[in-house]
Amino acid sequence: MSILNPIRSQYRRLMERMNGMHCVLLQEAAAAMRVKETKVQDSLDLMVKKRLFGDDVPYIDHGIPAVVQDRRFHPFAELYCASLRLKWSLNRMRNVCIFTPEEKSQARVQMTGNFIREVVGNAFSQSGAGSVLRQKGGAFLRDLMSPETSMPGQNAQTVTSILIEDADTLIAYLQSHPDEKTDRELTLFVHSLDRQVQSFVNCYPATGLPNSTQRMTAEEIVRRLRTDAVPKFSDLLERLYRGEMNRIPAPKTPQDELREQARQLLTLSSQMATRHMRASVSRLAGLLNEIADQLGVSPSRSAESCVRSLRNVYLPMTQELLMKYMRYERTIDPGPDVTKAMQNTETVLDEDLPKALKGMLKDLRSDSAIDMEAQASALRTKMRMDGMIN
Repeated sequence: MSILNPIRSQYRRLMERMNGMHCVLLQEAAAAMRVKETKVQDSLDLMVKKRLFGDDVPYIDHGIPAVVQDRRFHPFAELYCASLRLKWSLNRMRNVCIFTPEEKSQARVQMTGNFIREVVGNAFSQSGAGSVLRQKGGAFLRDLMSPETSMPGQNAQTVTSILIEDADTLIAYLQSHPDEKTDRELTLFVHSLDRQVQSFVNCYPATGLPNSTQRMTAEEIVRRLRTDAVPKFSDLLERLYRGEMNRIPAPKTPQDELREQARQLLTLSSQMATRHMRASVSRLAGLLNEIADQLGVSPSRSAESCVRSLRNVYLPMTQELLMKYMRYERTIDPGPDVTKAMQNTETVLDEDLPKALKGMLKDLRSDSAIDMEAQASALRTKMRMDGMIN
C-alpha cells in the first residue's frame, strides 16, 4: 500500500463515489480508489480488517460487475447496475437509429468498396464475378440509391426515446430509494430488455448496411419492444412508485392513456433541435393532459369518443409527423422541397392541431357544464317537491 494512497483515503473516496447507493460499478470504484481493478478486492479486505465498514463486508460481484457494500444489498445492486447497463445499451440503440447524411455517405463508400472487392475476388473463381453480380447486384443498387431504407425507421426511434425516459426514471427512483426492497420481476425484466436492445444493435454492423436477415430480425425486435416492453416497463414503474410491485395493476383509464401519450410527446420534444418546435410539441402535451383532467368529470360517452378519436387518428399521425420532421431536422442541406414540407408540418403542429385539441377540450367542458346544470335543476326540483324551498 502506497503511503501516498493510504487505505483510509481510499475508503473515503469510495464512499463519496457510492454516495449512499451501497454499490458502485467496479471500474468506477477502481478509479475512485486510484488502484487497478485487480487490486480493489485487496483494498476492500484491508478496509474490513480495519472495520471501516462496521459489520458490513464489501465484496466484488463479478456478475454485475460492481463493488457491493454487503451481501444483503445484492438484490438492489443487481437491479441498479442492470439499469445503468440498460441505459448504456439504449444510448447505443439511439445512435444506430439516427442515420445522418454523413453516415449515409460513409455507408455508400464502404458498401461500394466491399462489393467491388467481392466481384474482383470472384473474378477468377469457378463461379466467376457474374454470379456475384446476379445474386447481389440488385440489392447493391437499391442500397446505393437509398441506404436509409436499410436503417431503423421511425418506430425504432420512437420506442428508443420512450425506453430511455423510462430507464432514466427507474435510475432516478433507485438513487432516491437505495434502502427500499427491490422486486425480482423488475430485475428480470431489465435484464431481458437489455438483451433485446443489444440484439437490435448487433443487427447493424459498423462497417456497412445490414443484410435482409439482419433487417428482418431488427424489425421483429422493435415490434416486440413496442407491443410488449414499452407498456410492461410503464406498468412496472407505475407500480414501483405506488409501492404496489406485488399487486395486480388496475386497467388503464382513458385519462391514463392520454397522460401516457403526453409523456411520449414530451420525450420526443426534448430531442428536437428547433426551439420553437420543442415549445409547440410541449404545448400539445399540455393540452392532452388538460383533456385527460377533463375526462374525469365529463360524461362517459363523450370520454370514449374523445379517446377513440385521439388514439386512432390524431396521435398516431402526430407521432409519425414528428419522427419524419426530426429525421429531416438533422439534414445539413435539405433542399427546397424538404424545407417546404417541414414548414407545412410546423404549421400543422403550431396552429391546426392545437386548434383541434382546444375544440375537443371545449366540447368536453360544454358537455360537463350541461350535465352539471341538469343535476342542479334536478336537485332544485327535488327540494321543491319535499317542501324545503318555495
